[in-house]
Amino acid sequence: MFQKFLNTENASITLFVLLAILFFMIVIFSLFVSSSNKEQSQISEIDKIQQEYEESVENIDQIYQNTLNENSTNLLDSIQIGDYVNYDPTNGGEITTTYTSPQGTYHANSTTSDTSENMIEGNGYASQTFSVSANTNGWRVLDIDKDTNQILLISADVIKTTENKYFFLRGQTGAEWGVKELNDICEIYGKGKGATGARSITIDDTNKIIGYDPEITRPGKGQIYEYKNNVTYTKNLIFISYRASNGLSASTTNTRFTYYDDGKWKTLSTNSHTTIESTYYAYSGSDYIDTIGTTIYDMLFQNTSENLYWLASSYHDTYEGRVDFGLRGIYEGTMFSINLFDSRGNVYNSYRGVRPVVYIDISYIQPCTGTADGTDTTIEHMHQIK
Repeated sequence: MFQKFLNTENASITLFVLLAILFFMIVIFSLFVSSSNKEQSQISEIDKIQQEYEESVENIDQIYQNTLNENSTNLLDSIQIGDYVNYDPTNGGEITTTYTSPQGTYHANSTTSDTSENMIEGNGYASQTFSVSANTNGWRVLDIDKDTNQILLISADVIKTTENKYFFLRGQTGAEWGVKELNDICEIYGKGKGATGARSITIDDTNKIIGYDPEITRPGKGQIYEYKNNVTYTKNLIFISYRASNGLSASTTNTRFTYYDDGKWKTLSTNSHTTIESTYYAYSGSDYIDTIGTTIYDMLFQNTSENLYWLASSYHDTYEGRVDFGLRGIYEGTMFSINLFDSRGNVYNSYRGVRPVVYIDISYIQPCTGTADGTDTTIEHMHQIK
C-alpha cells in the first residue's frame, strides 16, 4: 500500500515537473521570439536612420550651398545699381600700393612714327604715377553679377595721378597699350577688404547699363564708318584706294597707310592691301535718361567738363583712305572715341581721368540700415563692407 502511494506520488511529481518545464520553455520561447522581433525592428530602424543620415551627409555641401545662394539672392535683391558702398581701397591705410605707367616709345612728330616691332610698352606720353591712397568720394554699385555672387563697384569720381593730373595717352604707343595701362592702373584699387580684383571701366559696362547694342543699331549705316563695315585699303603706285563691304569704293589722294596688325604696326607697300573692320560709334547719355534714371545717368555721364574719363576699349574708325586708332571715353555726357594715331602717320595725344571697377564678394556686403537711393553718402545710407 505504501509502495503504491509512492509510485502514484512520484508519477504526480514527475508530471508536475514536466508541466513546469514545458511552461517555462513556452515562456522563454515567447520572450525569445519577442526579443528577436524587437531586435529586427530596431535593426530596421537603425538601417533607416543610417541611410537617411548618410544621404544627409552626402548632400550637406549642396544643402549649405543652397542656403548661401538663398541668402546671397536676398542680399543681391536689396542692392541696386547706383547705390553707395563704403569700400576702402586702402584697407584702413594699410595699403599704399602705387603704379607708374611708363612713357614707352615716344614720337615727337609724324615723321618719326615707328612701324617696327621694337616699340616699347607704355602710354606714349610720359611717366605717370597713381597711388591707391589717392582720395575718392566713395564707391558706387556699377553692376550685380548673380551668377558669381559678386558686386562691381566703380569709383564715384574720376581718379587722377599723384600730381592731381589727368592721365595722358599718345600716339601709336597709347593706341596699342592704352587698354593694358588703364587696367594696370586700376588693379591697385582692388586690394581692399572683400575685393577679389579690379580693372578699368569699359564700353561693355556702359552699353550693358543703358541697354545699347551696336550690333542691332548698326550706327553709321551706309557710311564708310558703318559699324562692322569691312574696308579694304590698297596702295597703288602712289595713292590709296578703298573698297568696303557695304558697297562704297573710291580712290584717294592719301599716299601713306600705316596700320596695326598681328601685334605690330605695318605700312602698306605698293600693290599691297589690308582689310580693317570699323568699330566706331558714339552716343549721348541724355538719350537714355528715361531708361536708366537720373541717378545712374549722373554716375556714368555727369554732364560737366570735369567728368571726363577713359574707357579701356579700343576702336578703329574707317574713313576714305585712312583709319583712326584710339580709345573710347566719356566727356560732357557723351560717349565717343578719342583718336591717338591715324594711318597717314599723324600723332595725337589726349587726357582723361581713370575710373576703376572693383569686384566685391557678396559675403562681405552689409546692407545699409537706412534707405540707399544713390544720392545720400551718409553712413546709414551706404552699404558697408563687413
